[in-house]
Amino acid sequence: MKTPIAIIDLGTNTFHLMIINPQSANPYMPIYRQKEFVKLGEGGLDYILPVAFERGLQTMQHYAQLIAQHQITTVYAFATEGLRKATNSASL
Repeated sequence: MKTPIAIIDLGTNTFHLMIINPQSANPYMPIYRQKEFVKLGEGGLDYILPVAFERGLQTMQHYAQLIAQHQITTVYAFATEGLRKATNSASL
């Protein structure tokens, strides 16, 4: 039996966590979903402000706890262009 899978969408304004069970009748129907407003683009799309970075980090730590609670071993994370192209993205 496959364990649930976590999918994280790292958006410019919101981070989303979705947990699905690939063995369910509808494997794309989330068994858990959470959205957090991190506002990474608060200072513009070219640079992530330290306060926005901290919000993102706290959210990811919270998501890691939830993922551990569900005993998930497979996690997919996707970042939007705002996160990928910020001049300080390498330090994140």
